Amino acid sequence: MPTQLEHWDEWRRRCAVLRCGPAAQAALRGFAWARFDHYARHALGEADARVRMPSAADCWHLFETHLSVAQPRSGRRYKEWLFARLEQAQDPPLDVIQGGASLLVRTVFRNWLLNEGPQRNMQAIHAPVAGDETGTVTLEDLLPAPPTEGPEQTELEEAADRLLPVCLDGLTQSERLVLLAKQLGIPLYDPTVLRLAGIGRSRASVRWRGVFHRIAEWIRQHHPQEPHDWQLQLALLVSRKLGEKILFWGRVEKTAQPLFYMVEEGRHHRRHTPHEAVVTS
Repeated sequence: MPTQLEHWDEWRRRCAVLRCGPAAQAALRGFAWARFDHYARHALGEADARVRMPSAADCWHLFETHLSVAQPRSGRRYKEWLFARLEQAQDPPLDVIQGGASLLVRTVFRNWLLNEGPQRNMQAIHAPVAGDETGTVTLEDLLPAPPTEGPEQTELEEAADRLLPVCLDGLTQSERLVLLAKQLGIPLYDPTVLRLAGIGRSRASVRWRGVFHRIAEWIRQHHPQEPHDWQLQLALLVSRKLGEKILFWGRVEKTAQPLFYMVEEGRHHRRHTPHEAVVTS
């Protein structure tokens, strides 16, 4: 039975699935079981997945427990995070909730698999996969995401990708050239940088830092409800992605070619990264 928006809303209002009606209980437990089953087949294989899979009730219990006890870096409980995503999302509410819940179930499944330990007919998660001649592919590699990636990191990535076009569009030609110089490790006081950017020596550093002050302001405007630590993480991520985009822009921008010639000729110093200047306060 597929979940409906009212099932999730009922669970949210009543706090636990055991307090929900039969329809909501069946749908939500079935949701968790279906995703557990998907990951189990990838990690364990068809035969072992059938033997080792928890019941639908147990899958949901593991999911619900994780939401209650896990502490994300933002300080907000994952259940709060799950529904807070609706405030910024453009997609249908049911898709947003189920997408976030799927990310959480993936983490719950990974923890369950690691904690189960070696059993009969089960290999360790770090053991090589049978049939791989190189011996380098493990069960851990077959899981849908690396162990360090969590739903909050995925949310940050999505938020950064949405904000990145705003940041790029807000940059002047002069600012792009200053950022490119920093990415290439060229000092901002270099005469070539100043000439291309059309600024004096005293303005170069101010212009560079001003970009990251604006990133912080854009984040405060787009995500005012998020805690400071979360905003800082997003600012660092946007800054890194912005640096990558600026490098791509510079490679096709004629006015930026002298900077690349300088690097090729060895006339450059230590590489700097944009996030060194990020501030959110």
